[in-house]
Amino acid sequence: MPDDIHLFIRTKADIPITMKDEILTLLEEKGWEKRRVPDPTLLPRLIRKRRGD
Repeated sequence: MPDDIHLFIRTKADIPITMKDEILTLLEEKGWEKRRVPDPTLLPRLIRKRRGD
């Protein structure tokens, strides 16, 4: 299991069911907290554009 797994999991729903117990213990050790999932409709506003486009 990678050491930085806590950076890639936003909610418990992101964890595969078959590995849930193992990953949850790792997340608790790292002090993981649930993060907000961004609304995909907001992405065009969050993406930077080049000047002059």
